[in-house]
Amino acid sequence: MAERVRCDTQHTVAYTFPSPGASIMHEGFPVVDYASAILPPGDLARMTSQGFQPLLEDSIRTHVDGLAKTIGALWAANHSQAKLQREVDEVRAALQAREKAFSELQLLHAREREEVAKKAILEFKASDEFQKTISDRVEAKESDLVNKWLKTDEGEYWHAREVLYAFQCGKYLTQRKLYDQLEGLGPDFYPSVLGLPARMKKPEAAIALLPPGVYRQEEESGNSNEWCWFFPRPSEDMVPLAS
Repeated sequence: MAERVRCDTQHTVAYTFPSPGASIMHEGFPVVDYASAILPPGDLARMTSQGFQPLLEDSIRTHVDGLAKTIGALWAANHSQAKLQREVDEVRAALQAREKAFSELQLLHAREREEVAKKAILEFKASDEFQKTISDRVEAKESDLVNKWLKTDEGEYWHAREVLYAFQCGKYLTQRKLYDQLEGLGPDFYPSVLGLPARMKKPEAAIALLPPGVYRQEEESGNSNEWCWFFPRPSEDMVPLAS
């Protein structure tokens, strides 16, 4: 293989390296041929003519030996660097594979947690505890809303009508039960004779709001307590008691 080498004297010479098995140290490649490849013709002629042949040979052999060691070190360094690069590539590839596997594992765990959470939610929604929890929360919310509404003017008015109506119904039922018992003692019972007020009239406005047949059934059964469970809402024309 022919190459071009630039010397310190700025002369360019062409030389051809021998076969890979040739060696200056083992006389496989003449020193003069090597010197002719790296020295200008004038320097080569002067050194050979003045009897510097042995010195030239020693110098060149030393130079070649140093070059061989340098080349060997470079080859070893290149080989070591290539080996290290392969190891780095292998480590990088292994790290990327681990990172990918870790990401997939994290995604799998996230999906599993999501599925477990969904299953737990569905099971809880289907349980009696969920229904009780919802009912308790709804009742608590309704109670809170009712308490807030009762503090408004409309709520206070409604509450006053409810109290007035309950009082009137209770008074009517109590008097009727008492008078019925007194009438049962004898046919000649007159409240006015005993200084008692006359029988109260039935709260017609309230009774008119009852479902059909409720008051009649109560009258026929003779059980005055049944009617108490059917307190209707008072009509809008009822006003609260005077303060």
